[in-house]
Amino acid sequence: MKSTEGFALASLAWDNALFGDRKEAIELANAALGVFAADNQRMWVAGILAFAGQTKKALDQARDVAKRRPDDVWTQDLGVPWVQAAVALNGGDAAKAIELLKPANAYDKANTGVLYLRGLAYLKAGQGLEAAQEFQKVLALHNHAPSDVLMSLAHFGLGRAYALQHDLPKSRAAYQDFFALWKDADRDIPILKEAEAEYAKLQ
Repeated sequence: MKSTEGFALASLAWDNALFGDRKEAIELANAALGVFAADNQRMWVAGILAFAGQTKKALDQARDVAKRRPDDVWTQDLGVPWVQAAVALNGGDAAKAIELLKPANAYDKANTGVLYLRGLAYLKAGQGLEAAQEFQKVLALHNHAPSDVLMSLAHFGLGRAYALQHDLPKSRAAYQDFFALWKDADRDIPILKEAEAEYAKLQ
């Protein structure tokens, strides 16, 4: 029961982090951390905290789990690099984030989180072509994870990536795909407002 409670809290925290409500994301993630006991669950929360900007606690959690699980490939090659890359990206160092994610390359065929974070890093680095490739890889996993929230956000990422490449028709189409999926969403969600503002500038 505790694990179920923690999963619900962490899932909400992840959504809020992705949607731009960092304060709510951090509160929910810390609540989940107070419930979770398993290392893999705590690493997940560390990733959410890193993405939401609570970097010190995220890194401390990741180090603690990694110390207890030195031979756990998932922890060492995916969990820790993802947390470190999210921290680097939040700090404005996109190149470092891309480099830190290299150990996680082996998970590209099944982990949308790795692909999405790398796509964001390429966007931050101004590399539109590479960013688009990462977001397209996310969408290619639709049959594997059809309800993954990153499926819709990948369209937003593509819109930004194509805009960087000055391909405005493709950029507008990607934004429109995102808006179609979010047509019933609350209008005050930060990431939706951000997307609408960016799209308006493409007209």
